[in-house]
Amino acid sequence: MYTNLPPELIHAYQNTIYKINDFDIQIRIGETTPKLDEILEEKGYNSWAFITAWNPHSESLPEVQNKSRNKILEKEINDLGLEYFKGAGVGEDDTWPPEPSFLILNMRENTAKHLGNKYQQNAIVFGSIYQQAQLILLR
Repeated sequence: MYTNLPPELIHAYQNTIYKINDFDIQIRIGETTPKLDEILEEKGYNSWAFITAWNPHSESLPEVQNKSRNKILEKEINDLGLEYFKGAGVGEDDTWPPEPSFLILNMRENTAKHLGNKYQQNAIVFGSIYQQAQLILLR
């Protein structure tokens, strides 16, 4: 796939741990997440997405702006009637603070891509029950 993102940025996304606050769940690109699969199965869902509105196009914004952007995204998730949990993307680079994010259950891939693009993200994480987490590049 063609992308204009620098390889080191893609590497950073691939090596980020996508954590869920309410559960001991850590999503990693290219791996399955059995605890998440259990939740999906219990609820009768088959897909999920991990999305944030923080730091559009990986450009650091002041915390107040990032919080405001995420609050708008959260309202949009609620308006879509989707169930979600709060989490954070935690990179291996300690100089980049964790980014508060949302694990959205039962979200279609096209809707996830739309939200990622709307909130100017370079990538989102998407998955289906019993499948490996995928990094989906948007730029």
